[in-house]
Amino acid sequence: MVLETNGVRFAVDIEIQAQAAPHFAARLLDYTVRIHLREKLPVLPVAIYLVPEAEGTPPPYGFDCPGIRVLTFDFQVVRLWEVDYLQPALQTAVALLPLSVLESRAGPERIAWAELRIRQAPSLSTEERLDLLVVLGTLASRRFGQDRLSQHLRNIMSNRSPAGACLKGLPGIGRWAGRRSTMAAMA
Repeated sequence: MVLETNGVRFAVDIEIQAQAAPHFAARLLDYTVRIHLREKLPVLPVAIYLVPEAEGTPPPYGFDCPGIRVLTFDFQVVRLWEVDYLQPALQTAVALLPLSVLESRAGPERIAWAELRIRQAPSLSTEERLDLLVVLGTLASRRFGQDRLSQHLRNIMSNRSPAGACLKGLPGIGRWAGRRSTMAAMA
């Protein structure tokens, strides 16, 4: 995606990680260079980690040859479990509501909170609403268990389970519920 801020154009490369990948930083570097060459613009690389288990070696990535640092590659990191989804600016972003159950401070009550806001969002089409509810149900059931879902969410999940198939490979989310976290700032 290409953005412009204060008269400066740049590309943004967003990579979402749901599980650990040993060579993720090298792959992100490869994508960043390819985008830079294609767009002829500076590139802001961003790694979005869904769960702590997905996080690999922290930036910067780099390598040396004997006696010289050859490459240092830095990238931005967003840890979804550190994002405070109760910030007013994020509460208006309906598409982010399913992710709010990943926040480390969120308890099972966050499921009902997010479901209600998605169901009442006037800007969503029926298809968009169903898609967001499937993602919410998938993430919430992996973190808190299927029994914590409302009957409405369980019905949607059983009727639309293929839509959530891409999330089936997520590692167990419940293992990190008690982790300490710092709050990520999303600008």
